[in-house]
Amino acid sequence: MMSPKGSLICINLFLWTGILLFGAEDPLKVLILHSYQTDYPWTGAIQRRIETVLSEGSSINVIIKTEHLDTKRLWTEARKTLFVRYLEEQYKAYKFDAVIVSDNDAYNFMIQYGDTLFGQIPWVFCGVNDPDLTVLNQYRSRVTGVIEYVNYEKTLHLIQSLLPDLQTLFVLADETTTGILNKAEFKSQMAAMGQPVPYEILAPASFQEILNQVCRLPEHTAILLLAYSQDSNGTYIPYKKVVRSVSAAASVPVFGVWDFNMGQGILGGAITSGFEQGKQAAGMLIRILEGTEPQNIPLLHLKDTPLMIDWQQLQRWSIPKNRLPNGTVILNKAPNIIAENPHIGIIIVFLSFIIVILGVFIILLKRAQSTLRASQIKLKQELQEKEMLLREVHHRVKNNLQIVASLLHLQQSYTTNPETQSVLLDTENRIRSMELVHEESYEQESFEKVDLVQYLCSLGSYLSSISSNEFTCTFECSGHENCESIYVPLEWVIPFGLLMNELITNSIKYAHGEQELCGIYGYIERIDEHVVRLTYWDSGPGIPKEYSFDKPETLGFQLMNVLAQQCNVRLLRDEKNLSKIYILITIDQITKAGNI
Repeated sequence: MMSPKGSLICINLFLWTGILLFGAEDPLKVLILHSYQTDYPWTGAIQRRIETVLSEGSSINVIIKTEHLDTKRLWTEARKTLFVRYLEEQYKAYKFDAVIVSDNDAYNFMIQYGDTLFGQIPWVFCGVNDPDLTVLNQYRSRVTGVIEYVNYEKTLHLIQSLLPDLQTLFVLADETTTGILNKAEFKSQMAAMGQPVPYEILAPASFQEILNQVCRLPEHTAILLLAYSQDSNGTYIPYKKVVRSVSAAASVPVFGVWDFNMGQGILGGAITSGFEQGKQAAGMLIRILEGTEPQNIPLLHLKDTPLMIDWQQLQRWSIPKNRLPNGTVILNKAPNIIAENPHIGIIIVFLSFIIVILGVFIILLKRAQSTLRASQIKLKQELQEKEMLLREVHHRVKNNLQIVASLLHLQQSYTTNPETQSVLLDTENRIRSMELVHEESYEQESFEKVDLVQYLCSLGSYLSSISSNEFTCTFECSGHENCESIYVPLEWVIPFGLLMNELITNSIKYAHGEQELCGIYGYIERIDEHVVRLTYWDSGPGIPKEYSFDKPETLGFQLMNVLAQQCNVRLLRDEKNLSKIYILITIDQITKAGNI
């Protein structure tokens, strides 16, 4: 005879063998059908809660599919027909075990098309306002759900408690299915209460017109924001934008009745929760999947909605806290840490002592900073005075050089000898090139360095402008995009300017030939981090090959060679283009006198 322990082992082996042979139980298939898209916060809350309960609240293996009618965006009979065809095609080979629907549009859709699309399967609804019980009772054997109850009476009592001088309540709702039902329920409850407060339902208008109205509401009024996501033009407005925009624009407090309104700018209300409805609906579905008949699960009316208030909005409208009804849940209020944990008080006292000590040190530090600041101001004033003196020196040097150049120019008019005139003109141009250095330094407010590209443009423009009237001379100088601001020391640019004066003057004399136009060009580019190259050329025939910078034979070449050595640059010729000269500037050799 087998022992009880042996029998238990055999039973377990039999069960595991059955699982291995026939597989585990197939998962149950559930469809969640929403009236609206998930960008509507209410729908998102219901979806998340249903998924959480189905995945964590039961051992039943469930596969969830989700569809959205999206009825807040121009829902028409034609779109409804297309959606029916979509569901037929999408799930023609997919059999659902149960369906959950949220809000009235999905509920009505299921009443109309559910049996045709999915067969006579059980389904649960939530978020449905004022369903027709006569119709519902026809499906009651396989349908149950959560009937949404918006507690306007409780919300109105809260408004009257917070605003005892209330004269008119303005109600804002749209013309969607939910908006129309909200307005009907509100009117019904107000009538049952004997209309304790005058109210006015804002007429349909564009959203901008609505905002213009709410910003001009008179004193001692309030706004009750119900379902609003589509204006009179049929334009869909995201609900968060509606709540935030209306609350920000309103001249009076705004109240609401749904949890997703809280924290968006409304003051408060008797709050209906999408999370709670999703939780209850999912719980009902689990009971059905476990074997309970839907007709044995009572319909749930969630009338006990809690009063909630936003503390920040209470402060915004300067409403005393003692007006809050007992049991009101306060949101967005900073917690009283000391009352919750007395040890924090000791720490705060200790930190306060440290802060006092730090305050003393800060005062001493500020005094020291004040003394230092006074010294800095004095040094700055002295520096400004020196800069003014230095600026005046540059200005006077420029003026003196200008006077000398003007005298040479004047002397030319009294000289008839062409050679003498040429010498005087060359000398005047050299002096002008030095004058431009001081002028650039003065205008750039820099006394140590000069922008090389700008200096060459000024020098070339001046020399070309005083060229012979018998022909036109132009000068163009440009820099590579990485070299547009090459700054060179003041001491260095003077001999370099004299060197460029010789080159440009030589081009003006000989580059035009028989042409009426003489073009002179310069292009500056950085070869590497150590070398900058100035490519210089003109429109003339160029310097003959027999002339060389290494063995200068003419006075002009000798002068250019001396100036090149003085400013540490190399002069190279282009053997293929005799009119082109390369001037290599080694940065390291000129940075001792300033910075590039």
